[in-house]
Amino acid sequence: MDDRPPLGQGSATTDGGDLPPEMRRARQLATALDVDRVAVVLVAHPEHRAVVLGSDPALVAFGDMAVTVGESPGHDVLRTGRPCLVDDIPAAADRWPLLLTTYPVPGPLRSLLVVPVTTARHGTTEDVLGVVVLARDRRRPFTSSQVARAADAAREIARSLLAHAVEREAAALDHDLDDLLDPRADLVPLAVGALSSREGLDRHDALEQLRTRAFRQGSTLQQLARDLLDDRA
Repeated sequence: MDDRPPLGQGSATTDGGDLPPEMRRARQLATALDVDRVAVVLVAHPEHRAVVLGSDPALVAFGDMAVTVGESPGHDVLRTGRPCLVDDIPAAADRWPLLLTTYPVPGPLRSLLVVPVTTARHGTTEDVLGVVVLARDRRRPFTSSQVARAADAAREIARSLLAHAVEREAAALDHDLDDLLDPRADLVPLAVGALSSREGLDRHDALEQLRTRAFRQGSTLQQLARDLLDDRA
């Protein structure tokens, strides 16, 4: 039996005053674009995802399934750094055959937009910190202007995440993490970001360094991530 705390609930279009600002911004975007569901997920690697509080449970479950099969619109966004549009999920089996063989059709999701949460570095290079996922329960494809609006909002979310990362270094970390992430969240994406910033590494090298240190210390990757974020590693 799974006794983990439930994922954050709530309509994509509610204000969510008790949610982190990143999710409040995502819900404002959802309202503006007339979508039914929204999720914000931080990603260090497709296998290491941290779900922001208030993300829609159906989208989180879809993402969990994607991690299992190793393909999804989110994987494409992480690989290319570009938004991914799915006009009608049941009709997209040729793009992600393993995922859509596993995903129950008809499911609750029909039209989908996934945009990268990115921040510019050195003027031109963009690192993907995660994704914003927007979904409609009926087939109604997103327009180019809606994609552009979502991309702008995702950049705002990236700037907010980075600003709060700086604040977390000077504040009570546990409280801030609990306010940002779902209780089941994977802490590796945040630890990778912190190590990348601290050591001047790219995100791939930072993740590999974490794995090596965990092996040498006989620790789990999650515990080492927690220790690093608590500044004990």
